[in-house]
Amino acid sequence: MSQFFDTVWNDFLSVKKDFNRYIIIGVLCVFITHFYVIESYFFYKNQQKKAVKELKEKKVQLEKLLKQLEYLETTYKKVHKPFQNIQEKIRAFPQHLRSVLPKIRRSFSANFPSQPRDQTWQQSDYRVEPLLSFPSNVKTFEEAVRWYINRWFKEIINGLQNKVVNPVWELEEDLRLGDQTKLAYLCQDALKKIRNYIDNIDPNFWHSYERGKVSMASGLYHVVEESFKPIYKEIDRLIKDLNNVVCLKKEELQGTQNAFERLQKQEKKLETRLEFLESPIGKIPISLTDFVKVFPFLIVILMLMITTYLSKSRRLYTVIWREIEKNSGKIEKMIFQNHIKPWFLPPYQNPVPLILLNIVLLTLLSIFFRSIFLIIKEPDLFISIIGRSETFIKTIFIGAYAFSIFIMFVCIWIIQKQLRT
Repeated sequence: MSQFFDTVWNDFLSVKKDFNRYIIIGVLCVFITHFYVIESYFFYKNQQKKAVKELKEKKVQLEKLLKQLEYLETTYKKVHKPFQNIQEKIRAFPQHLRSVLPKIRRSFSANFPSQPRDQTWQQSDYRVEPLLSFPSNVKTFEEAVRWYINRWFKEIINGLQNKVVNPVWELEEDLRLGDQTKLAYLCQDALKKIRNYIDNIDPNFWHSYERGKVSMASGLYHVVEESFKPIYKEIDRLIKDLNNVVCLKKEELQGTQNAFERLQKQEKKLETRLEFLESPIGKIPISLTDFVKVFPFLIVILMLMITTYLSKSRRLYTVIWREIEKNSGKIEKMIFQNHIKPWFLPPYQNPVPLILLNIVLLTLLSIFFRSIFLIIKEPDLFISIIGRSETFIKTIFIGAYAFSIFIMFVCIWIIQKQLRT
């Protein structure tokens, strides 16, 4: 009988030691692994998704800004050349009018019949036909010259309107600049100043070359240049501002790209962390993603071991206690009860051990459900190498997790039963 008792006693001490080891080391390992690897993995994954989303948004914003900048620069070039041509036309007007006046006089001296009002007069910028045609209401040489000059002024205004002002207005409307610019106001103001200047020109300026034609052209050239200078400055400001924003967006894009690369490096470092961790059944030579998926099963294995060793220690303790009650005195019973009795089995002298064990079980259960929730919520864990969703594999894992939940609750029920009987 003594040999049987020694065998049972040695088994009991071994089981008690294993139980304490799994409770302390196993639970600590699960706790550290969860926060050191699992939570870190999903944190990095979540941050990577945010970084990818930000990268896409910032790339779209940058492309939009680059298109706006290109549109601005293209419009600037588009209006600048016609504007220079109009300026050259104004500068050359005195000599042009000087050469046209004799042709106007010849047209009247030849008594050329007047053309209908609606007939279009064909002419190039600096070339006129040998005989000119005028509206029927033009009766004198003076009226013909004034009609020709007014028509030339109208061509200048229309050229500025169609080739400069309209593209600038379209620029503001297409880019939806709104309150960011005064282009529309500046364009209207420029045309208004030019029209006012033309309206106040002496109708008889053409009689004199130096003090008339040249003076008028010089003044008109100056008014046109000064009136459109604010428009050019505003476009230059917009180009400069957009260039600054583009540079800022490029820096932000590069910063987000760098952050994304750092997150990828941090995720790779998690692989090395696995080398320093052991599960209840030893090291598991699998990849990080596979480890994340099997982590709940490791908790189930730990819970099964805790349940097994708790139940076994409970049975062995009951056998030993019965033997002590039969063959030992009161003092031996007290010594056994005070010094040899395991802390995790009833009856409890104080509620602390029971509370502590329940906290451990609750912690394991919480980490178990938390890990399952994170895994199911993360679709990238069940993506093949070619980027295809592995629905079948995911379904198998979900079914295994459901069965694991059942096992966990059974273990909890068995443990609670052992603790209260």
